[in-house]
Amino acid sequence: MIQKNNLRFSIFIVFIIDLILLFSYSSSAQQKRRILIKKADILISEEWHDTTVNLLRGHVVLEHEGALMYCDSAFMYEQLNSFDAFGNIHIDVSDTLDLFGDVLFYDGNTRIAEVHYNVRLIDKTTTLYTEHLFYDRNLEIGHYPDSGRIIDKDNILTSRNGYYFSRPREYRFRENVVLRNPDYVLVTDTLNYDTKTRIAYVKGPSTITGKERYVYAEDGWYDTQKEMVSLKTHVFMRNKDRTLKADSVFYDDKISFGRAFRNITGHDTTYRVILNGDFAEYSDSLGYVFFTRRARVLYYEKKDTDTIYIHADTLRLTFDTAQQAKFFYAFNHAKFYRHDIQGMSDSMLYNYPDSMFVLYKIPVLWQDSNQLTADSIKIWVANQKVDSMTMYNTAFIIQRDDSGTFNQMRGRDMFAYFVDGEMRKVFVKGNSETVYYIREEDGSLIGINLAVSSNMVLLIEDNELTDIIYLIKPEGGTYPEKQFPADRLKLKGFEWHEQRRPRKPDDIFIW
Repeated sequence: MIQKNNLRFSIFIVFIIDLILLFSYSSSAQQKRRILIKKADILISEEWHDTTVNLLRGHVVLEHEGALMYCDSAFMYEQLNSFDAFGNIHIDVSDTLDLFGDVLFYDGNTRIAEVHYNVRLIDKTTTLYTEHLFYDRNLEIGHYPDSGRIIDKDNILTSRNGYYFSRPREYRFRENVVLRNPDYVLVTDTLNYDTKTRIAYVKGPSTITGKERYVYAEDGWYDTQKEMVSLKTHVFMRNKDRTLKADSVFYDDKISFGRAFRNITGHDTTYRVILNGDFAEYSDSLGYVFFTRRARVLYYEKKDTDTIYIHADTLRLTFDTAQQAKFFYAFNHAKFYRHDIQGMSDSMLYNYPDSMFVLYKIPVLWQDSNQLTADSIKIWVANQKVDSMTMYNTAFIIQRDDSGTFNQMRGRDMFAYFVDGEMRKVFVKGNSETVYYIREEDGSLIGINLAVSSNMVLLIEDNELTDIIYLIKPEGGTYPEKQFPADRLKLKGFEWHEQRRPRKPDDIFIW
């Protein structure tokens, strides 16, 4: 019996100790959370419905858990551990954050402050202006539900509602967000702004508009201090007479350097150029832009038929400090198409000042029924049409007639001249050779001419060879078809590349 009583007594003692500890903790917590009156010119205490109300007036200072709160007057509710304050509201939130307003409702239990009218939240570098602000001291988050304006050294930002995070000093804005800078205006639906790094992050349809530029994207960030931008999703950029579309873009405005990725279209209306690819890089200081990965360029005119389509592994355009184009390069597997002329080569160059194309390494040109090859070819253009052409080393022209036979002209170098874009005369210099099928008007074969000379002149009309003039020691003759030497039907170096000829714009991607 004694043992049972001792056991019950022990349990009772433990229970009492737990209650004492719990009560001590609760009392300590409540005492810790009590709002303290630090100063007031006038203090009047009254009882309102079982609640002690302290009426404070004149230079009022209240303190709650390290935060000092200033006002002209206040009603402090002791049992509720809260107060309403009026006039010249100032909350010293931390060493770097101050909150001002006209009216304050503060709850010491939840540590939430409601500040209304002429509200200002000021940290080291920015000031938030709004009419209503809710500040949670537990989470160190401020929220304005209806229109706010944030100002720092270089930027003014407005939005319908927003949040301020004391750590890590970041703003989050929603609805009708507008960021104004001396150089641009950013408009978006969602923006997060880090006041320490001064980087703005956007989500949703967003635009950046400057004096001569315009940007659209739906995701990305902009460093207002370093002037760098990274954009994603339906990116569109316009700068004067140039536009760019891409899946994503990075651009450093200070050094005018940028990169674009996937589904890229660059358009220059001054030079009537459209560039496509899946990777592009641009440098204003170094004066270049290049495209790779299914790269394509279109030089267009008023008539679609005059548009030239060019493809290569890499397309590169260089320009001078005045933004005037200098050279266009197509490196590796270059191929082009226009309705009246097509071609391919390992690489090609266009010299803007001289209006000259250069095709390197086994170039092939096609014009109507003619195929032209050489070690390298230069083409001069006037009024968007071929004016003249030079073919260097082992120059070769093959013309396939209606009967399927091949007229052939070969020499060391060739100089071709055009009228209104059509070849009219070719001067062949050095080691000239021809195999030419002579036919009646009805197409019946008269004979095959085989001749050599130092030089010769070819005359052409309507893309048909009409005459050959042999210069300096010509040799050869015309043979009946059956008597023509079989081993001479094709001149040395004969290669027919018809299967590689682009017949439509998309064929430039087929090598």
